[in-house]
Amino acid sequence: MSAIEHFFGPNRGGFQNALSLQVLFADPVGPDEAELTVALRAGSEQLADAVVEIDPEIRNAGFPVGVARWGEHSISFITFNAPMPAELVDRCVAPAHYGRELKERARAHRAFTLLYHTNDELPPLERYAALALLAGVLGRHGGLVVVNESARTSLPVAVFAPGQTDGDWVDVVRSMPLLMLDAGFVKYNVAGVERVWMRTYGCHHLGLPDLAMLAEGHHEGQQTFELFGNMLSYLLDSGARFGVGHTMQVGDDKYLRLRAPREEENFLDSEGELFFCDYITAEETNNNVNRRR
Repeated sequence: MSAIEHFFGPNRGGFQNALSLQVLFADPVGPDEAELTVALRAGSEQLADAVVEIDPEIRNAGFPVGVARWGEHSISFITFNAPMPAELVDRCVAPAHYGRELKERARAHRAFTLLYHTNDELPPLERYAALALLAGVLGRHGGLVVVNESARTSLPVAVFAPGQTDGDWVDVVRSMPLLMLDAGFVKYNVAGVERVWMRTYGCHHLGLPDLAMLAEGHHEGQQTFELFGNMLSYLLDSGARFGVGHTMQVGDDKYLRLRAPREEENFLDSEGELFFCDYITAEETNNNVNRRR
């Protein structure tokens, strides 16, 4: 078994329960621990105690392995001077919302870094933010995109680079919409179906259900993205849980009912709970469980 197969196999190289992000690079890379430490600390006062260590023996073998720590965060990373599996890359790059040129460069990448957050006592959103911060620093030299393989999504690495936005770098990354990187939002057509399926991926890592909807067309993408994001944020903020049959008001005259997948919809698999959202009339709602969003 190759090193790449070890980290992408069913046991994830011992990291199967850890949250993970990946960074794709245009060319082989060799990260420098002193430079990475300085860059993290310079990015925000909240990272003043950041330290990056890289194993010198493994670096010489061609696969730099290291760990970054600050506060309660501990992130292990390994850099492969070889491409990430093409099928996984395309699954995360194809539906992403950035230009075709960068997508082609991402598909043609020649190296990648795996990052694993190993402190599972911290909230998932905090862990993902920490992973994104380290990804932004690692990707400053030749990085192309940051990938969340389990969420089937990716973003340009520059989005997470320090100094690119107003405000504290850590707070900016923490405040990003849930479905940008922590979880994914995908639109796709299914043979024989005139309308467009829209759904989330990776929400189980956040302790949340995935959501799916059969929309009228791609023009409903932005409103569905915002709808799903609001619903998931509500669950995070309130601690509430959705259930089959729950209904809710999502606009002045819009209502939803949650249901389980039908037999013909089993192709929309999910690693955790998955609720299908159907628009209904006000008369079809359950008043005792209505929640205005």
